[in-house]
Amino acid sequence: MESRTLRLLVLFVLIGFHWSTVAESADPAGAQSACPSRPVVLSTGADPDTRQAAASLARCFLPPTFDDAAQLTPLLLSVTHAPQPVRSTDGRFHLAYELQLLNFGSFAANRPVAPTPPAALEVTEIALFGDGDPSPLLILAGDSLAERMQLVRLGISPPTVNFQPGQSGIVFLDVTFPDRRSIPKRIIHRVKVKAIAGTGDQPAIDQTDLEVAVDQRPVVVIGPFLRGGPWANFNGCCDFATPHRRVGRAVNGREFWPERFAIDVVKAVVVGNQLKIFRGDGSRVENWFSTGEDILAVADGVVTRVVTGQPNNDIDDSPFPPVISTAGGNEVLVHLGDGIFTMYGHLLPGTVSVAVGDRVRRGDVLGKLGNTGQSTAPHLHFQVMDDNSIAASQGLPWVFDSFVLIGTFDGLDADGAITGIIPVNSRRHGELPLQQTLIRFP
Repeated sequence: MESRTLRLLVLFVLIGFHWSTVAESADPAGAQSACPSRPVVLSTGADPDTRQAAASLARCFLPPTFDDAAQLTPLLLSVTHAPQPVRSTDGRFHLAYELQLLNFGSFAANRPVAPTPPAALEVTEIALFGDGDPSPLLILAGDSLAERMQLVRLGISPPTVNFQPGQSGIVFLDVTFPDRRSIPKRIIHRVKVKAIAGTGDQPAIDQTDLEVAVDQRPVVVIGPFLRGGPWANFNGCCDFATPHRRVGRAVNGREFWPERFAIDVVKAVVVGNQLKIFRGDGSRVENWFSTGEDILAVADGVVTRVVTGQPNNDIDDSPFPPVISTAGGNEVLVHLGDGIFTMYGHLLPGTVSVAVGDRVRRGDVLGKLGNTGQSTAPHLHFQVMDDNSIAASQGLPWVFDSFVLIGTFDGLDADGAITGIIPVNSRRHGELPLQQTLIRFP
């Protein structure tokens, strides 16, 4: 009897030991909880017992799996600001952003007889893919690529697809979708290159990929910044070689694109059978129909910057060289909250009616439209951005809650008449007016 009892006791002990071992191995969270918050750093004089304990915790800090598919690519690719979809007056959602590349250089496809410098590269194709779908969202090649690409430098440079070693380029992308459901969560940018004849050997790897997440947050919705209309948008988003879309800023050694979604508008009035933006020859500021119009706060907020004391410029003239502090002329910046700022620029001298720290409500008058700062004719410059600076910030997309799309137009003749008008006359909600649109506020 005692022998049987002893055997059962031993069996229970073994089962209990086995059960606790299985339970412990089946609970990785329990094992993981024993991991310290950071690796143990040992001194050279640490005793063997301490070294053994530290070695047992090495499992907690294993590096990620090595990527055996990694390649030495000829380009460095980057996106300055994550693309964020915005619905526009063409009824489509736009992802307007910039892809930058640098010719880093690469090894030749074949071993050269003697060492050679990296080749100058021609970008032959850029293709965009969404969420692993093999069908491209967009392919740019030939002229469609060249007209959207330039060197990274001050101002708008001539289109180019050729880059010397160490030279940087930028591609202005505008990817559109019919509805929000069609917008991918991530976009893969696939850039193909070839060596320019006579500059060096063909690179061993001729393709560089970059995956970027799409910012799916909704954009800011605002009210009107002016009354009535028609107002002509001469400088706006998205796929246009305009100063707003294609001029970056180097501020204190950092790169910014604050005017990515900025808009310049001028007032148009029917004169005879034409829609004109000024009376007479338009040689004086007061001859422009925009001059003196009230500028309105687009939303509730707090005034964070005010510039006054800047004179009107003569038509077709502006101060040189530009200075950030006065480039917007008489201006008002308003913080709407959550790091979102609005900017109203080129206001008429002596009309700014708010001060820093003032709380404003939607529809409050901030000043009157003028021609101050970096402006050659009376207009309102408006932009939404992520910081309290007209230059050291990134431009953010935005939409009006309501307006009337009167139509689109081609341009302006020497007499101030808007040309190539195509009527639309449609009430719009939650849209960004595109370049060369005519709008009215109810």
